[in-house]
Amino acid sequence: MAVNYLIHADVIDIRQDVPKPDDIFFVDTNVWYWLAYTRASQSTQPYQIHAYPSYIGNAISVRSQLHRCGLSLAELAHLIEKTEWEIYIRSNGNLRNK
Repeated sequence: MAVNYLIHADVIDIRQDVPKPDDIFFVDTNVWYWLAYTRASQSTQPYQIHAYPSYIGNAISVRSQLHRCGLSLAELAHLIEKTEWEIYIRSNGNLRNK
């Protein structure tokens, strides 16, 4: 039997939105990556290095609800490991071809 979820959500541009105290957010792996991983700026797509931490900080300061999924940790670990490998490859002369 298939599960039928009904989700009520809006997609917002965090660069223009201001979090409110009654907002509820699901914080996914990408947000944790840019918020908690100090070398994220060395990855190939650093455009989120300011937007996510700033928005989450604002949400915390106004006491919005933040939720997460426990599986995000495994996905985050994989993403960090992949980024570390790419940084290592770039700094050691593209070892991937050897």
